Amino acid sequence: MVMALPKGVPTLHHMSSKRYSRPDNIFCTPNLQESITRCEVDASSRPTCTDHFPIITHLTTPQPRAPINPNYNFRDVDWEIFRKTLKTHLDEIPPATITTAEQLNEASDNLTRALQNTIASCVKRSNPRPDAKRWWNNENA
Repeated sequence: MVMALPKGVPTLHHMSSKRYSRPDNIFCTPNLQESITRCEVDASSRPTCTDHFPIITHLTTPQPRAPINPNYNFRDVDWEIFRKTLKTHLDEIPPATITTAEQLNEASDNLTRALQNTIASCVKRSNPRPDAKRWWNNENA
């Protein structure tokens, strides 16, 4: 562990003796010390009726941005073309009688695949606006 607060900086002003001392220390790991941009005592911000000084520590840590994934824009779909394309994909699936759980799983996988292929081919993708809030829509306006 290493000291982040510079040596000799007082962190306490005793109420009775009026002397300064340093009982408060800031320790960190050597890796974290590289991220500390500021560590100092702010004596002017000391709350009333207290003897300890506030210690301000600023860290710079990299924050990776979440990738922007384009969304499907279902508001701008030609539904006639969508229905025709979906019908074409569904016609490619051989009809089957479902009597077992495996057949049900296979049928649901085929249906899901047909829907996903239709969506991928008929629905345009759009990037979300940078100022858009995920919880906001036009109904809230």
